[in-house]
Amino acid sequence: MVSRRLQDSANRLFSKAVTFIESGKYDRALQSLKDVEKLMKKEKDPKISFHTLFLKGYTIREAGDPEGALEFYEEALKVIEPLFSEEPDKEDYQKFISNTIGEIGSSLDELDDKERAKELLEPMIKQLERVVRTFEELVKSDPQNKKYMSSFFEIADKLEVCYQVGYLMDEAVKLFNTKIDIYEKFFELEPGETDLLDDFDGDIECYGVLFRKCGYIEKAEGNYLRAASIYRKMIERDPENNMAEYYLSYTYSYLGSMHSGMGNLKKAERYFEKAVELMKKGCKKFPEDHDYAISLANIYGDFGDAFSWSEDLEKSIANYTKAREIYQDLIINHPSESALNKKIAIYLDDLGDKLLKIGEFETAELCYKGKLEIFQNLHDEDPEDLNPIIYISDIYDDLGELSAEQGEIEKARSYYEKEIEIYESLLEKEPDALDFKTYKAEIQDAIGNLYIDEEPEKAQKYFEDALSVIENNFELETEMEIHYSGLKKVLNNLITLFKNREEYGKAVEMYDKLLTAQQRMLDLNPDEWEYRKDLAATYTSLALFYSERGDIEQMTHYHRMALDIHGKILEEYSDDPDELCRFITGLYILGSTLKLGENARGKESDVVNEYLELAQNADEKLRTVKPGIIGDKELIAEIAEKMGIVLKENKMYEKAIEEFECSLAIREKMHEKNPENRNYLTILEGTYYQMGITFLAQANLEKAKEALEKAMNLNAKLLETDSEDFNYLGRASMIFEKYSSVLEKMGKSEEAAQYLKKAEEINTRLEEGSE
Repeated sequence: MVSRRLQDSANRLFSKAVTFIESGKYDRALQSLKDVEKLMKKEKDPKISFHTLFLKGYTIREAGDPEGALEFYEEALKVIEPLFSEEPDKEDYQKFISNTIGEIGSSLDELDDKERAKELLEPMIKQLERVVRTFEELVKSDPQNKKYMSSFFEIADKLEVCYQVGYLMDEAVKLFNTKIDIYEKFFELEPGETDLLDDFDGDIECYGVLFRKCGYIEKAEGNYLRAASIYRKMIERDPENNMAEYYLSYTYSYLGSMHSGMGNLKKAERYFEKAVELMKKGCKKFPEDHDYAISLANIYGDFGDAFSWSEDLEKSIANYTKAREIYQDLIINHPSESALNKKIAIYLDDLGDKLLKIGEFETAELCYKGKLEIFQNLHDEDPEDLNPIIYISDIYDDLGELSAEQGEIEKARSYYEKEIEIYESLLEKEPDALDFKTYKAEIQDAIGNLYIDEEPEKAQKYFEDALSVIENNFELETEMEIHYSGLKKVLNNLITLFKNREEYGKAVEMYDKLLTAQQRMLDLNPDEWEYRKDLAATYTSLALFYSERGDIEQMTHYHRMALDIHGKILEEYSDDPDELCRFITGLYILGSTLKLGENARGKESDVVNEYLELAQNADEKLRTVKPGIIGDKELIAEIAEKMGIVLKENKMYEKAIEEFECSLAIREKMHEKNPENRNYLTILEGTYYQMGITFLAQANLEKAKEALEKAMNLNAKLLETDSEDFNYLGRASMIFEKYSSVLEKMGKSEEAAQYLKKAEEINTRLEEGSE
């Protein structure tokens, strides 16, 4: 034990170090901590050692070096963990452990590199597991002590961050099992309603999503079912525990969503029906509690999601409609409750988007009109507040777009004109507001777009009125993104209009204006690669324009300009995996589209192939950037498979095979690590099938046979998990048919007939099942 004088001196130095850290003087903070070490050279004190190491780590992390900080946090953990193990009930030690683990998680997260995070975390795993075991023993030693349990939950939350950032799923599973055990003990002590129920529900939901995403389907289902069991026990002990019923309802909806994602729609429906029944009970019991009504509507929304991709769309529509009706009733009955209505507006927006995706335009329109009613009420309450009126404008814009998509031109125009009226009223109050002028011009542009095909002269008038305003605003405030985006939109519309009318000189004039604007934005923002991408897209558009005119020289010139920009982007972002992924995807889509267009016109040019070659170069670079990160690996595999399909469609078979092999190499390793993940099985099966048909197109029959046999074996494993799954059966039929074709070409007609018969039997079964 150190003397009081030494302790006081160390504390003063710690205080100085903290002050230096807060003011950004990191070197001076580290010097203060070195002074502590000098002071304690003769007398060792573990607590002072811990604080010194912890503050060193904190200083280095604040200075921008999270990996350097982890070295000191690891040492701090080594010092404090034995002290905590000896006296786990000591609040100081619990706090020190909690802070250290929290800092480790934050530092790992800042690395943004899962593989490196895993490497750095693995040496600490045994100590972290001892912390968990010590807490377990502490809780067992005094099972009535809720304070111990609360402290464990705090540390568990921080440990979860460490394990998730480091992708240590086995450790995360073990930790969550312990956490559920302690939740259950806590609820036994608190049989009635408790605030901790909300935390428990949050954990069950988050871990369920995490386990499902990582392929731990059985684990996810087990946790949901265990949570449901805990809630039911609470209700048995206290039938008036309304919150347990409330969260049980949500747990049933999580189970419903999980099973719908797996294609088990009957099971999903049963769980959703249980969820609805329980939440309806709560609504009847507490009609004035809006949370119950909103939760019921949200569950109906999830219920609708379950069938939104199936043939039984009526169930999706029915549930989405019930959700909308609940939201609408709340709006009507509680028009003055602004916080509630703002929340409902968000839900209605999301619901409207879902309805649009399944083609339910009328109900989607009602969702947007419900939002309109909310913001109109808010505007009426406070006419001086601009926010509601801006939201109203946006909703009219959504309604205009929706009507335009349905071909209801005049209805769309009426919505857009209401939006124009709003900006005219705003401009009366602020006549010099250039942003309002640009927004109004953009609406005029949208109206012009309604008439671009049927009444081009009317469209041109709207476009030109919009252009004169936005061009002026762009000159006055070139740096403002809103003027540039509006100008780009209206110029592209005029280009389309003039091309449709074969007024090519005017189209070129608009292209020149667009290039000038894009170059100005690039000059102002030389590091913004989005502006470079815009310029490259315009060069590509011009190349297509001249290609259609038969001017090969100009076509090649503009393709070269575009390729030059793409090449520079690739050099600049070669070490950024996220940007590379987006870049590759965009280039492949562009290259394959251009290639297919040339094939359709019976023309070929080497310059178009260069887009695909550049995408491949980017793909090769991506494979060398952080190759160990699981997320990046999945992206690389996915991109490689997509590129393989594009190359196959463009008859570039050798390159396609290379991409499929790259994808398979990554995904087979992932499957080895997690053999229960059906998602990997499905993807592997599909990639082997694609490889098989590519070899078949090359007339490489032995290789085609080998790849299709692998696809067949993987499909058989999937069918073992669910022999009635229509997706698995449909793919089995497809593989059998293609395999039969390969055997026929190899002269094995009898064997080919057997596989063709298998395919036909499956097809008959599928037809009978769909009736």
